[in-house]
Amino acid sequence: MRIALLMLISCSCWAQMLQGIVAGKPPATTSSSLKFATGSYTGNGTDNRAVVTGLSFTPKVVFVSSTIGLSSVVRTDSMAGDTSSLFVGGGGADRIQSITADGFTVGTDINVNYDTFSYQWWALGGTEVTTGTYTGDGADNRNVTGVGFQPGFMMVVPASAQTRYASYRGSNMSGDLTFSGSIAAAANYIQSLAADGFQLGTNVAVNENASTYYWWAVNSTSTSMGQGSYAGNATDNRNITGLSFDPTLVIVKWDAATWGYVRTTANTGDESKPLDAESMVADFIQAFGTTSFQVGGNIYVNGTSQTYYYWYFRQTP
Repeated sequence: MRIALLMLISCSCWAQMLQGIVAGKPPATTSSSLKFATGSYTGNGTDNRAVVTGLSFTPKVVFVSSTIGLSSVVRTDSMAGDTSSLFVGGGGADRIQSITADGFTVGTDINVNYDTFSYQWWALGGTEVTTGTYTGDGADNRNVTGVGFQPGFMMVVPASAQTRYASYRGSNMSGDLTFSGSIAAAANYIQSLAADGFQLGTNVAVNENASTYYWWAVNSTSTSMGQGSYAGNATDNRNITGLSFDPTLVIVKWDAATWGYVRTTANTGDESKPLDAESMVADFIQAFGTTSFQVGGNIYVNGTSQTYYYWYFRQTP
């Protein structure tokens, strides 16, 4: 009787797993708690446009970037009202106007929805990404807690309309180092990543007294986000291998005074996009491969003996 019962349970479990695979649904154990999606759209100048719908998750972070020389725009679910921030210049209205249950809406601003312009977007959600806000106090070594995990990658976005660039770092960066806008890795921004938060320095990009800041962070244990670094060798068509999965998006940042560069599966040909207000470029992040991505020989991504940091994500259900 006991043997028969165990066989019945085992057969039932296998039947359920096979049914999911036949239906195109992997077993639940393969699902990541970080949700990520990316895509593209063409602007039409319409206000309150629900430009992306039908996502299988509610975004917590949304990025929109034009394919020409305009700034990337970021919004988190901690931002209230019709507010989002330029990556290169603080907050404002009529850009990413709202995050919805399954997508987001945009206004008429040229950075997100000018008629006939092409735009690319990416969105994150799930339990392995958290967002928040804080008011700067100008104090050094300030600890921000309550993230819920140790960040593996995070970004701080100023709300100020002044030129305060977004600042970001990953756990692949040692010491008190952060990238902010187009600078080389510098101290006194996001000084460290802790078990339940992060520590700030006094730089006005992250901690000006009485100024508002928004942040988002990805869990260091996430299986849908990875990171690393490499030394450049100026070789064209160079494959950066050993990733944990096939990437959907890759960010590469040279440790020098230049912007980071992004490529997603929405890009075509040999193109990638700076995070700032510049157009698509060739010979940077050229392609994605099996657990790899390819860079060109350009010094911004592959100069001889130069140091480069990278972060990558994958599309998840």
